[in-house]
Amino acid sequence: MRILFDHQAFTQQYGGVPKYFIEILKYFPRESFEISAFLSDNHYLIDSGLASTWHICYNRRFKGKDRLYSSLGQVYSIYKIIQGKYNIYHPTLYRTYGLKFLPKNKKLVVTIHDLNYSKISNLYPTVPIEYLTQKEITLRADHIIAISENTKKDLIEQWNIPDNKITTIYHGISKKLDNLSENRIHLRRYVLFVGYRALYKNFENCLIAFSRLASKYSDLDLICTGSLFNKEEKIRIAKLGLNNRVFAIKATEQEMARLYRDAELFVYPSFYEGFGMPILEAMLYGCPVVLSNTSCFPEIAGDAGAYFNPYEVEDMQECMMKVLDNLHYRQELVRKGIDRVKLFSWERCAKQHWDLYESLL
Repeated sequence: MRILFDHQAFTQQYGGVPKYFIEILKYFPRESFEISAFLSDNHYLIDSGLASTWHICYNRRFKGKDRLYSSLGQVYSIYKIIQGKYNIYHPTLYRTYGLKFLPKNKKLVVTIHDLNYSKISNLYPTVPIEYLTQKEITLRADHIIAISENTKKDLIEQWNIPDNKITTIYHGISKKLDNLSENRIHLRRYVLFVGYRALYKNFENCLIAFSRLASKYSDLDLICTGSLFNKEEKIRIAKLGLNNRVFAIKATEQEMARLYRDAELFVYPSFYEGFGMPILEAMLYGCPVVLSNTSCFPEIAGDAGAYFNPYEVEDMQECMMKVLDNLHYRQELVRKGIDRVKLFSWERCAKQHWDLYESLL
C-alpha cells in the first residue's frame, strides 16, 4: 500500500491542517507514502524530515510567494498523480486540480475538517479559496474522514453524504514538551487567545468581554498568538482603552507551551469549528479552558471545559470570571483537562487512518 499526499496544506508555514498530516505520517512506514511538496516553508514538514523540500527566502514574506509555492507545487503534484506510483490519493486540502489526472484504478480519500462556509457563510466576507471546491471533491471521494462526530453530522445533513461513506477519526495531541524554561514570557497575569482572528473566531466579542474584565482585574492582560495585530485591530484595541493590556505574540512551539502553562485561562470563543486542537493543547499544560458551547466543542472538551454562549458577551465575561475567582473550580477544570487529553492520541489517529486505507484496497 502506498498513499500520495499533495502539496496544498504545506504552502502554510504553520497551521492545524499540515500539523495533522505530519503527526499521523510519523507512525507510517516511510516507504508507504509520498508528500508531493518539494517547495515548502512549512515548519512541521521541515522538522519531520518526511519529504525533501526546497525554500525561497525561508521565514521571509514577499509579494506573490504563496502563489508561487502553490503554482509550482500543483505542477509537481500533477506529475506525481499522473506517474501513478500509489494506491490512494489523499489531497491535503480541497482543490480539485488533480481529479482530471487521477487514474480510474486509484482511490480518493478526503479529510473534512469543518463545513464552516456551509454552516456560517455569513461570517465570511469573501469565499475562502479552500471552500470553493470542497463540496465537489467531497462528493467525488471514495471515502471521507471527518475529524469529529459533529462534522460527520454536518456532512450528512448539509450534503446528503451516506453515513457509511464517512469515518470519524479524532485528532491526537502531541507529547508534552520537556525542559521548558521556568521563566514567564509575560510577567503579568493573562488570558490566552490562540490562532487566527477571522470573523468566525469571534475575537471581537472576546475583546469586548476582556475590556469588561480589565476594569475589574487591573493586573490582568490578554495575550494573542498567531499573527501580529493589523491596522483595524489596533484601532479597535485603542478605542477600548486596551493599548497596554492586549498584546500579540508570534510564538514558537516551545513558547506556546510556556504561554499555556502560565495563563490564568485559555479562551476559545469561536462560533463554529470542526475540532479545535488548541483546546487539547491548553489542557495538556494544565491551563483551564473556557470555550463556546457550540458545534464540536462539547464533544472534544467534555466536562473539562467551562462553556459560554459565544453570541453573548456577558455570558463569556461571567464564565471567565468564574474561573478567575473560584480556585476550586479552576483546579477541577485543570484536573479534568489532564484526564481528558489521555483520550486523544496521534498514534491511535494514525492507526485508524492506516486501517481505513487498507479497507479500501
